[in-house]
Amino acid sequence: MNATGEPMTMRAMLETIRDVVQSDARFTWVPDEILVADGVVPYSELPYWIPKSEGARPVPIERAKHAGLSLRPFTETVRDTWAWMRASWNDEARIRELRRLKITAGISEQRERRLLKASR
Repeated sequence: MNATGEPMTMRAMLETIRDVVQSDARFTWVPDEILVADGVVPYSELPYWIPKSEGARPVPIERAKHAGLSLRPFTETVRDTWAWMRASWNDEARIRELRRLKITAGISEQRERRLLKASR
């Protein structure tokens, strides 16, 4: 069964996180077409992004909900995770290092600048 939570847009997810942690983060939304044309690899070079052209769709959770899955508001999850990170992040650095995947992720700053420029 899938237990991912209710579907939400990337915008809603990032704006909720920004608001809960009281960040001054600003977002620039780059159209899928620009990212695809530049060969950005979904979910590794740009986490949580799957282009519409690849059929991005919500993961069905009805079966899990039918079996008793209860969901809490995303804002609570963000708030509690942020509190944990502020209280325990440094204490658990060694554990995180042992679990860290040695996979390169993200895009270079140079490429990010190029993509942002192309979206203007």
